Amino acid sequence: MGKVFVFGIDGLPPELVFNEYLNDLPTIKNLMENGIYGKLKSTIPPSTILAWSAFASGYDPGQLGVYSYTYRVNSSLDEKKLVNSTCIKKDLIWDALSKHGKKCIVLNVPLTYPAKKINGIMVTDFLTPDFESNCTYPAEFKQKIKKILGQDYMFDVSGFVGYKAIPPKELLKLVYKMTDMQIKLALHLLKNKEWDFFMSVFIGSDRLHHMMWKYADKNHLEYSQDPELRNSIKDYYKYLDSKLTEFIKLMDKDTTIIVSSDHGMVRTKGRINLSDWLIKEGYLVLKDDFEEEIKNNISPLKLSRVDWSKTKAYSVGAYQGRIYINRKGRDPYGIIDEKEYEKLRNELKEKLLKIPDVNGSKINNSVFKPEDIYDSFDAESPDLIVFFDGLAWGVNPDIGHDSIYSERTLAGADSAGHALYGSFIMSGNKVTNRGKIEEINILDVAPTMYEILGIENKDVKRKPIKYK
Repeated sequence: MGKVFVFGIDGLPPELVFNEYLNDLPTIKNLMENGIYGKLKSTIPPSTILAWSAFASGYDPGQLGVYSYTYRVNSSLDEKKLVNSTCIKKDLIWDALSKHGKKCIVLNVPLTYPAKKINGIMVTDFLTPDFESNCTYPAEFKQKIKKILGQDYMFDVSGFVGYKAIPPKELLKLVYKMTDMQIKLALHLLKNKEWDFFMSVFIGSDRLHHMMWKYADKNHLEYSQDPELRNSIKDYYKYLDSKLTEFIKLMDKDTTIIVSSDHGMVRTKGRINLSDWLIKEGYLVLKDDFEEEIKNNISPLKLSRVDWSKTKAYSVGAYQGRIYINRKGRDPYGIIDEKEYEKLRNELKEKLLKIPDVNGSKINNSVFKPEDIYDSFDAESPDLIVFFDGLAWGVNPDIGHDSIYSERTLAGADSAGHALYGSFIMSGNKVTNRGKIEEINILDVAPTMYEILGIENKDVKRKPIKYK
């Protein structure tokens, strides 16, 4: 049986890798010419942790039971916790392969912290709190990392969303420092360990996309000419492409190579203050003292200070909007019964689709109901998911703005956000098809990898990509 090697580049946009930057990426170009490639349709929403988990399982976010970076604790209001690998309800590919005796190496894949037991080696992702935590399997591999690198491992350039506050040139240095460590460790394992499945994800691209896009995109509203940053994204791709060459040299001819992202990227035009819009439209009502407090002060939405006796819906989320109806039987102070529920959702959907941009121009908004996009879902699922203008307009969950439009959230400003379509390339002697495929669904990647590895997983209902 063959092997599968996955080189994950977070957020890799098809318009760059397949077009603008292609001739600067000879390794990727060669894989494309000798295999299949195409736009990869991500999850809804195209969130990093959801999309990579779907990529590695064949299950959608509803089936996985993870919808965002946080979840509510015992249906409380303001108390939330970061999701982690224990929240995932299904087996990921390395879990299933381990049961069949296949050897796996899993490095930096989002939503793998805390590390789980697998038949092989795991090093966890950017949500890992620190190097002293449960970040490797086996646990003693942590000491091996210190010997290989001579220092502690970098899981991210800063704490969760902390990268937004780092000056751009310092961020660039930190991204390379982190990626150098990730590559050095991966190369060591490729040279010294046996494996059937190897997956390594590089998050540095995502950090650069979010903060450096305005230096590379001349059509960006905040385009900034900085000779040191102008080619920062392209140069990082060139660097990864050159390292990929080193990886491939260490593989045998039976290895199927996948280069993939989890989603794409789109330039940010601004933010829709969705919570303020819900207040303005009468769906979200604050307690009087909180309303007074935010009159001249932008604040995070504090759910404990919402007047739930009058509130029909509220929103969370920063790139896409996740709207929850204040439902009886599900929410602690629910007021909307089942008879009102669908009418209210349709009413909200109709209004949300009509929200224009800051100039009053019509934009391409999308509103999704979970039952239309997920095979199954639970009470943690949003009742509506909103994309404004294909995610070019992000969402701001903060409240207290004079307008429903703003440039940033309290966490900071991004010059690009996640797009629904990423990139996928697959090459190897088992890939007999050649050329561009119109569209690949991210849920079809895991069944493809299972088939190449000779493993049957009847629980995954999706079909493999047509690669032969």
